[in-house]
Amino acid sequence: MGEDGQLHEVRRAQDGELCGFVLRHSAGYQALTVFYGVLGNFESADDASSHVTDRGLASLHEHWNFRATRSDEWQTVLVQEARPGWARLVLGYYSLPGVPTLDVAFDAPGEAEITVRPPR
Repeated sequence: MGEDGQLHEVRRAQDGELCGFVLRHSAGYQALTVFYGVLGNFESADDASSHVTDRGLASLHEHWNFRATRSDEWQTVLVQEARPGWARLVLGYYSLPGVPTLDVAFDAPGEAEITVRPPR
């Protein structure tokens, strides 16, 4: 995989669905969601790509933690919609009518201040 900072799409073999991305950096490779949320760090591009294939789309159904700036408190959100560099987040535990949402654009892959919450 090319140079540091280069983003590579990971698509599902069966139907070509975009599962996420792999980002190369000086310490290895990051597995990223479609909207650039970090799924994990890996030593090899193959391991990162496999993780994106296995967890990229599934992770969109999990609760995430979000903060707009480093000084903000973390809040629990759900991903209602996602595309490269963008996500619509439901602010809370449940996606119900009337629950507020927030559209977030992420310019820098791997630098989004959104992290997957560990399973309970």
